[in-house]
Amino acid sequence: MSSPSPKLQGVTVICASYNHEPYIRDALEGFVKQQTTFPFQAFVTDDVSSDNTAAIIREYAEKYPDIIVPFLHDKNVGAGRSWRNMINHANTSYIAFCDGDDYWTDPLKMQKQFDYMEAHQNLRACFHDVAISIETADGTWFQSKDFCHTKDGSLRWPSGHVRFFKKPTYKLENFIPFGFVHTSSMFLRWDYSIEFPDWYFDKGVGDFPMWALQVNTGRFGYLDEAMSVHRRTDSGSYAFSNKYEFWRRSKNGWVELDEGMIDFFTRTKPSKSIVRALRARENDDLAKLIKGTAECCSKDELAKVLVHRSPEIAALYGVDVPKDFTGEALDATYDQIAKAAPLPPYNQTLGTRLKRMREILATGWRTIA
Repeated sequence: MSSPSPKLQGVTVICASYNHEPYIRDALEGFVKQQTTFPFQAFVTDDVSSDNTAAIIREYAEKYPDIIVPFLHDKNVGAGRSWRNMINHANTSYIAFCDGDDYWTDPLKMQKQFDYMEAHQNLRACFHDVAISIETADGTWFQSKDFCHTKDGSLRWPSGHVRFFKKPTYKLENFIPFGFVHTSSMFLRWDYSIEFPDWYFDKGVGDFPMWALQVNTGRFGYLDEAMSVHRRTDSGSYAFSNKYEFWRRSKNGWVELDEGMIDFFTRTKPSKSIVRALRARENDDLAKLIKGTAECCSKDELAKVLVHRSPEIAALYGVDVPKDFTGEALDATYDQIAKAAPLPPYNQTLGTRLKRMREILATGWRTIA
């Protein structure tokens, strides 16, 4: 059930937390220290943590009853349903996001984004740069090299990424190739008529499809300053030791999200250019799922993935997957997919290199055009 039409010219902050005891105080402090000319509240969920996260949220709700609104579950429902539940209780024109293990660093963050959106009524949303703090046990993060392309080598999302191009505004086709908007920077002019579809839930990621549905065929702006911190820790749904594990554990959900978003932009908010961008992303997500499974799992597990994803493999790569595999048939099918997709690494043959180069150029154009 959606919220009624917005009544308040203010902001609702949405914060989902689970076992965030070491971090949640920083998130809550970031909310209560905001200096604004408009009313705002922070809706904060604890999804039945096994630590003291809920107690800390209660503490802040008692101390700052006009700002912190606790949503303390008695049953674990996941981050996506937590978001939906909180948003169904909102009635403000704007909604901002920050997960419980990240935090805001600028007390004027919301005021800056609010003023920007008020001055740009044609935009659906805006975002800003985010500092990345690596707080893993060994002090490393396998994606560090992707986000260190700054003048001083500091990690920034997204300005530190070589694929990010700074522009005043963007469209969804720019965003789709690698999802450069971080959750803690999201600030949206919320459209309460857009529901959370069934395919949205239990896929391991919620910010990307939510942003896509809300921005849809509109545009969004960029504030070129870091106003929050994203932590990389050893916990959480996106804690992985290497890219292959990351692909294996995350990309199955991504393929299903791609299909759901393609349906949305085919039926609900038709856009051929967005569908083309999503098809290209699905191609890449499926290739990485297959490669990650091949690198991390047994051949039996790989066979299960190929059979399960046989409709997408046939549609995207033109390869028919047998229902029953022998060892030789599995190897032959995998080789076919590797050539047709192609699978990473993309330098196996001249043909796959050329095909991948065309895909990279097309993706690059979608990012900057």
